Amino acid sequence: MLKKNSSCGPFLLLAVLSSLLISLTGCRTLEVPSKSSGMWTPPQWYNQSKKPETVLNAVRGKKPSTDKPMRLVELVGLALQNNPSTKQAWYQALSAKAQVGEARSAWYPTVTAEQDFDNQRVISSRPLQSMNQGDIGANLKLTYMLMDFGGRSAKVEQAFQTLLATNFQFNQTFQDLLLNVASAYFNFFSTTALLEAAHMDVKDAKAALDATTAKFSAGIQAKVDVLQATASYQKMLYQLESAKGNLKTAEGDIAKVLGFPAGTPLNIMLPQKDVEFKVGTRTVDQLIEEGLAKRPDIAAERASLAAKMAAVKAARSDLWPTLNAQGTGSNDWYKYFGRHGLNYDTQHNYGYGAGVSVNWPLFEGFDTVSKIKAAQADADAEFENLRQKELSATAEVWDAYYNFVTATQKLEASKAYLDASQGSYDLSMDGYKSGLKSILDVLNAESDLSDARSQVIKSRKELYTSFAQVVYATGTINERTDAARAEKGTVEL
Repeated sequence: MLKKNSSCGPFLLLAVLSSLLISLTGCRTLEVPSKSSGMWTPPQWYNQSKKPETVLNAVRGKKPSTDKPMRLVELVGLALQNNPSTKQAWYQALSAKAQVGEARSAWYPTVTAEQDFDNQRVISSRPLQSMNQGDIGANLKLTYMLMDFGGRSAKVEQAFQTLLATNFQFNQTFQDLLLNVASAYFNFFSTTALLEAAHMDVKDAKAALDATTAKFSAGIQAKVDVLQATASYQKMLYQLESAKGNLKTAEGDIAKVLGFPAGTPLNIMLPQKDVEFKVGTRTVDQLIEEGLAKRPDIAAERASLAAKMAAVKAARSDLWPTLNAQGTGSNDWYKYFGRHGLNYDTQHNYGYGAGVSVNWPLFEGFDTVSKIKAAQADADAEFENLRQKELSATAEVWDAYYNFVTATQKLEASKAYLDASQGSYDLSMDGYKSGLKSILDVLNAESDLSDARSQVIKSRKELYTSFAQVVYATGTINERTDAARAEKGTVEL
């Protein structure tokens, strides 16, 4: 007959409690990769869990209207509503604003309320000494810093300048998005035009191939001419497929910058090809000065420097004492019970107090001194960062300006190149049909014409984008800027 082991009771209770604790905390486990030479395998509970929905599902249903073609200005407005970059920068600005309120809270008193509920019971072998005591207490404490030698003011200034920098950084993100939309738009326009040019190249190559085939069939042309014309035709077909792929890539890029998934249907109005850009009367030096004065990234760096300098003042204030005022108030109720719940006594106490204290840390292991040095080094580094940013801004304006000037001249030269190439091709084709030109003359003229078409399109894109870069580099680009309205007519820098 088995005897019951009473010692198993505590262990059984411990096992039940452990199982309960594990069930409350979750039974899932997660390990690091077992080795550095192989990929990590997700655990079974992750594979069996419900897959999280992507955040893109929230925007898949918000497709842009395709009823009418959208101009660049309308695309800009669409991007400002859907692209997450400006929303992220906006939330960062809201966070910085809240931190200003956090810093200003040091100028207000701190009020702390406490409520205590206590019960104490004493059981004695002598009945008269047994006691049951109840206590209800309420305490209120007020603390206010009277003086801290500028620490609070410096921290508020630091948070305020950080908010200012964040707001300017929001403007920079805003301008970045405008430039990205313009660049994606002009790239889409360029790839569309290159696809049209590729179709024209295929048509010209097919015409040359047909003419050569006809002569070969009539016995007045060698087979090698047909092979050369065929090779040229196949080359143009290859370039046509490449142009189609580039257009699909451009469509994906413009959908992304608008804040929509790739493959979203878009109806885009392309700009006219006769837009005229003028440099205007301002010199490059004037544009550089304008950029240094108006660029939001420069303003953000200046505000960041001011925040770092305020942090130095805040750190130095810790070397000095703080003067604090304090006030307290309390109210307590006591009730004593004897045997069988007999009420022995009831007591009510209340009180209040006030005072002033000085807190001056005399030695903290050089912690404060180290913080001052670190804050000063951060400020010095931020100053050099600002200087580097301003130097880069001058170079960006300089490069953008002369790229724009160069692009203007290149477009004019490419148009002249196209006119000459078209004339050469026409004469070569006519001469080949009449027997005065060889097939090599036709193919060379055809290659020059194809190159000239591409050069005009690329030069026009370069002009558009370089103009947008100039406006961006000077910090004057906005949702209604000339860079966004550069679709027709004359635009002056």
